[in-house]
Amino acid sequence: MRRLNPNYPGETMSYESELAQIGEQYRAEGYDVFLRPQASQIPAFAAGFGVDILAARGEQKVLVQVKETMADLENDTTTARIAEVTERQPGWRFDLVVLHRNPDDEKMANEAAEPPVEHLLKSLDSAERAARTGDFASSFLIAWSSFEAAMRRAARDAGIRVGRYSPEFLLQSLYSNGLLERDEFDKLEKNLVIRNAVVHGLEVPNVDAALPLQVAGAARKLLALNGHEQPV
Repeated sequence: MRRLNPNYPGETMSYESELAQIGEQYRAEGYDVFLRPQASQIPAFAAGFGVDILAARGEQKVLVQVKETMADLENDTTTARIAEVTERQPGWRFDLVVLHRNPDDEKMANEAAEPPVEHLLKSLDSAERAARTGDFASSFLIAWSSFEAAMRRAARDAGIRVGRYSPEFLLQSLYSNGLLERDEFDKLEKNLVIRNAVVHGLEVPNVDAALPLQVAGAARKLLALNGHEQPV
């Protein structure tokens, strides 16, 4: 599940305007977007859950719920259920958008700094050790966290403007700019589906235990592009 931060001054915009702006974010990532999708457009497994946006790009489809405040999210008992059900469907992902978060939380997020390379390398070492001991979930999440930071760093070093975009957008950007090979992109895009399921606390059956090492290797390769680390 992806949580988007629209970063809009919500108090000056209507809810429908903000919904349209969020739709534009997905269009910028190459998705076909349907605001307020009709019941006939929503898959049977998500019927009745309240879907605000349906986005589709090739075989990847996304269901999006948009909440105005954290209180609205806390009062909606369907969000956790739709996230769990959606992440179990091949080719589907659930995203959550909260328009107006707690100002203190936003301040903390805006002040958060990118981790230094030394921190990323230590995290990758930790992920690889955990993977070799059979701790799949922890090693996979640590590897992906470091990989996303490595993607942002590689994109900035290459002059690609990424801001705080989604891992999907980062993958597409790095591939289209020649920083990832096609086979790497295909594998990482598939692994991203697993990442979303693991983040949501789901059990993922029949997963290759080498995946965390694969993701860590991709992170090391990106760091090596600017001499930070040689891939292992």
